[in-house]
Amino acid sequence: MPSGGKEQDETLEECCIREVYEETGYRCEIIQVIKDKAGAFGPVKYHVKYFEIAIVGGQPTLHDPDGLIYEIAWKTAAQLNELHFSFPEDKEFLLRYIEQRALD
Repeated sequence: MPSGGKEQDETLEECCIREVYEETGYRCEIIQVIKDKAGAFGPVKYHVKYFEIAIVGGQPTLHDPDGLIYEIAWKTAAQLNELHFSFPEDKEFLLRYIEQRALD
């Protein structure tokens, strides 16, 4: 999942749009916030938002100066369940969200 740090004058929504493009080559628009959480990991504070997005353009292009992206691919819920998450506690939430969206 595309993710990254917010630049100084950026909103989290703008950060999401930029990160999706930088990490995948896709242009997107925000549909809605699906999870919003804040907390601290030791002395480091964080604010994480998960967004539902729509792809509106672009093409898959791997932009990864840090060597952290291995592929650009759509994953099934079963495949997603096998992935490492920076916030492992969010995996269950995302799997439930995907399941619910499939029923809508």
